[in-house]
Amino acid sequence: MTRNTLRQKSVIRGFTLIELVVTITILGILAVTALPKYLNMKSETVISTMQGLKGSLDSAAALAHAKAVIDGVENKKSSTIDYNGTTIEMTYGYPAGKDSGIALIVSIPIPEESWDKTSEDWNQRASTVYNSDSAGWGYVYWHGMIEENAGANKCYIRYRSPTSANSVPEIDFESDDC
Repeated sequence: MTRNTLRQKSVIRGFTLIELVVTITILGILAVTALPKYLNMKSETVISTMQGLKGSLDSAAALAHAKAVIDGVENKKSSTIDYNGTTIEMTYGYPAGKDSGIALIVSIPIPEESWDKTSEDWNQRASTVYNSDSAGWGYVYWHGMIEENAGANKCYIRYRSPTSANSVPEIDFESDDC
């Protein structure tokens, strides 16, 4: 009976120091190898979402162009079309690269008040934001990443209106830092 009692006490003792060190080491190695894979998956998700939005911009521009051809305004530098009850500004038969053009067609959230990339609260806006400059470029950024920080935050889609008749809009996707 004494031997049984001693065996029960040794079973209840717990882990040895070596077992704990080995377990913690294995968990550390797993964490070091799994974390980069998880972070890469997040990046792939952002890239996939932005590629989907780029596809939406391509499709929306093509549909609006078809409507412009039907209305006979495909060669005019500046015109408007009625697109499902919404007036869309057009440039050479394609949506203009501004909030009253392509952004209206794809329903990109636009801030109600006027603001620009230097606004203090730009990063508090929706995850996709549309902003256009005077050259006819429109930008869609991921979670407030702006082009001025391109070295560290290159994650945006840029839409540029056509610059002449019989040309198409330029839609670029920059995903280096997504």
